[in-house]
Amino acid sequence: RAELHRTWSVPVFGSLEELLAAGRPDFVVTALPRTVNAHTVADLARRGVPVLSETPPAADLEEMTALVDAVGDAVVEVAEQYQYLPTYAAALQAASRGVLGEVTSAQVSVAQTYHAISLLRRFLGVGMADATVTAVEFTSELAHGPGRDGWQREGTTTARQTIATLHFGDRLGLYDFTSGQWFHPLLGCRLVVRGQRGELIDDRVTCLHTPRTPSLLRFERHQTGTGADLGGFHLEGISLGPDRL
Repeated sequence: RAELHRTWSVPVFGSLEELLAAGRPDFVVTALPRTVNAHTVADLARRGVPVLSETPPAADLEEMTALVDAVGDAVVEVAEQYQYLPTYAAALQAASRGVLGEVTSAQVSVAQTYHAISLLRRFLGVGMADATVTAVEFTSELAHGPGRDGWQREGTTTARQTIATLHFGDRLGLYDFTSGQWFHPLLGCRLVVRGQRGELIDDRVTCLHTPRTPSLLRFERHQTGTGADLGGFHLEGISLGPDRL
C-alpha cells in the first residue's frame, strides 16, 4: 500500500471499513485473487456499494452459487474483456454478420480457461447451453520465457498444455492453452472459426460468394501515428474487405 501511495499519490486503505469510513465511493472495482474475491464482493453488496468485479468472481461453482445468493438484488457486474479486444471483436462481428454462414465449430488458443470459454461460446452462439467436455493435459519441457516481470531465468521449465473439446450437439468448441502462453514468444495465439460457407483462421477469411467462387479476405488494421502521420498512435478500426468492423 505504501508503494502504491508513493508511486501514484492516491489514498490507500487496509480494509473495507477504513475505505468506507473515509467516504462512500460511487462504486468499487475488485481486482483480487479468486480465493478472496467472492467474499469481498458479497461484503460490498451487503453494504449497498455497487461492484464491478474482474473475472472470475468466485473460485468454483459452489462458491459462485453462494455468491449469487448473497448478492441478491444488489448492483454487481462482472467484467470480461476478451470479446472487446479489437482483434476478437472484429472476428466476432464478421461471424455474426454471416460471412462464414452458420458457425459450426471454433478453436481458441488465445487465453486461459474462462476467457477462452467466453470467446468459444460467443463464436458458437450457444449462450449458457450445457456442453459435454473431454480434456487432456500434456506436459513438456520448454525454454523459460518472460512473465509479468519480464525475463527472469534461463534454462527450461515444465509447460502444461490443456486441450479440451466442448460438444454442444451440433456445434463443437476446442480449447487449447499452455501455461505461460500469454507472454512466451515461442507460444503463439491461434483462432479458427468454421461455418457452413467459410473459415476464419487468425487474420484471414476464406468464404464462398457464389457456389463455386471461394474468396480470400484479410482483416486489416487501420492505425494512425505511423510514418509521417502526426495524429497520434491510435487504432481507427479493423476492416474485412470493403466492410469496416
